[in-house]
Amino acid sequence: MRDHTIQNRLKRYLLDRLQLLNIEELELPAQAKNEFDDIYHHSILAGEGKSISYKSNYPVYQFLNYIIENKNVLVHGSNNPVINSFEPKESTLFNGRPIKAVFAASDGVWSLFFSVKNRRDYAGSLRNLCLTVPTKKGIRRYYYFSINNEDV
Repeated sequence: MRDHTIQNRLKRYLLDRLQLLNIEELELPAQAKNEFDDIYHHSILAGEGKSISYKSNYPVYQFLNYIIENKNVLVHGSNNPVINSFEPKESTLFNGRPIKAVFAASDGVWSLFFSVKNRRDYAGSLRNLCLTVPTKKGIRRYYYFSINNEDV
């Protein structure tokens, strides 16, 4: 256990020095947790796989990270409003290696990037990365997002 603690501290130290985008560990008040549990139970567990209308004063990435950390789910980010089923498609990994896959994330911010970016009409390079480090308080998240300048 001690080795993992030392490795995680070293990993966090190195990632902090890289100046990647990052967010702190998820620390939610009881009110937010109760609200997120209600949304999860009524719209996801009891839902029919339809879009949900997110109505909360808390940011959606916090909801997504909460259900990922507490409900054992992954999330898929897309701005395609009519996904009937997930099927593997040709894509490319961060290192440029081709792969046929369905992608899901264990991070809310990472999936939101794909729900906002219109990739259907995009022909440029799109690179992204999310790294996590367990801490005493939860999970510290680090991000790298890169798109071509002319697309900005």
